[in-house]
Amino acid sequence: DVLLLTRNRHRRRAIQSVLQQSDAVITVSQDIEAAVQKLQIHPEKIHTVYRGVDRSRFCPGAQRVARERLGLDPDRKVIVSVGRLEPVKGHTVLLEACKKISKQGPPFTCYVLGNGSLHSRLSQKVSEYGLDKFFQLQGSQPQSRLADWYRAADVVALPSLSEGVPNVLLEAISCGSRFVASRVGGIPEIADPLQDRLVTPNNPQLLADALSGMLAVPAIPEQRVFEPLTWQESAVQLSQILSDCSTRYSAGLTEQQKSRSSYRRKNRKLRQPV
Repeated sequence: DVLLLTRNRHRRRAIQSVLQQSDAVITVSQDIEAAVQKLQIHPEKIHTVYRGVDRSRFCPGAQRVARERLGLDPDRKVIVSVGRLEPVKGHTVLLEACKKISKQGPPFTCYVLGNGSLHSRLSQKVSEYGLDKFFQLQGSQPQSRLADWYRAADVVALPSLSEGVPNVLLEAISCGSRFVASRVGGIPEIADPLQDRLVTPNNPQLLADALSGMLAVPAIPEQRVFEPLTWQESAVQLSQILSDCSTRYSAGLTEQQKSRSSYRRKNRKLRQPV
């Protein structure tokens, strides 16, 4: 909302009013934090908390084992892209990039996981380009299989035109995967310069070059500069922010206001249907 709806001056005024009256504003990236500050919101009440990941599910594992479970060729290079098949996710750009790689790079398959309005159009283009072995639409995948897709990949691709801090990349990192993604939103905040590649959005040639480079060089396990939070760690940060807000609010109430507030809470509880 802050990135897009504020382009309309009436919505911008409404959003700005709500944020200015808030005791705290929580953002999911530093990029969005900067956008909130531009709305003349005091920096001290803005808090960035990255979304947590279920690290018990999304964790490193053997690539070959993951490919066996998914029924993939153990020796073919694999690109995985996860996301809704909508224009903002850049799958048409990814298809054009794969077309370029197929003419000069190693044998590979790009598996696209997700459904959306572009499914028919992408399917037609795949057939038109003769890329059935190189670009495959797998549809939506259950969470129980998604982690194996990340582990099976030589590289995860996210060519979006706009993003915050996408769950896809947080999950991929947690599974030990490298990624090529557009340099948009909060993605640069979580990218590792030694393992990942960022490219200008909506540019098939740059995307093809980055993916080809990643496929040609094997991954080297290293400690990343950014590690996703667990759900518990994210919850603790959010809980502290809420606690601080509650403390400041209570400190500003008079005894009479506290009594009325307590009475209202008690009344609401009594009126709840059984």
